[in-house]
Amino acid sequence: MTRTSLTVPLLLLLGALLAMEAQEANLPSRRDYSAFRIIAERNIFNPNRSGRSGRSAARAASEGRVATPSFALVGTMCYEQGRFAFFDGSSSDYRKALEPADSIAGYKIAAITPGHVKLESTNGQPVELAVGMQMKKQDEGDWLLVAGTEPSKNLGHSSASAGSLDPSLAADDKTETADEVLKKLMQKREQELNK
Repeated sequence: MTRTSLTVPLLLLLGALLAMEAQEANLPSRRDYSAFRIIAERNIFNPNRSGRSGRSAARAASEGRVATPSFALVGTMCYEQGRFAFFDGSSSDYRKALEPADSIAGYKIAAITPGHVKLESTNGQPVELAVGMQMKKQDEGDWLLVAGTEPSKNLGHSSASAGSLDPSLAADDKTETADEVLKKLMQKREQELNK
């Protein structure tokens, strides 16, 4: 009787331990950017999207432009696995799919909503980053919020500065407003009509 009374609780304890171990194995794994790469590559809502380019990485590097450290919020997603914010940037450190409480470039993600992400700097100052907005680093200084994004050179997108459009329309390192770009395009169209 004593032996039977000891084996039943031991079997129950062993069963409980196996059940807890099985539950730990079913926890969702940490998602990284590569799990969501297709969203950034085939985002039909990306205004800077273009056809696939045949340019090689060596040719792009030979253009001689040094990339300013930057990252942009390219989208957000909320579903049963959680809330995710998708970032693209000038280096692989800034190409991430992140959840609340994760961090990017020294900023902690405080909240993710369908249209924007709330970032908190190390000093606690909040920054609202809407989809399509970009943060650029100023000469080893602070990060600066910029209105729009340019296509990432590392993802194979082409841009005006890479020679896909007329060089007179290419944006220089300064950020131009939409009005300035529209004005340049209208002037270019006028010149073409007057020829």
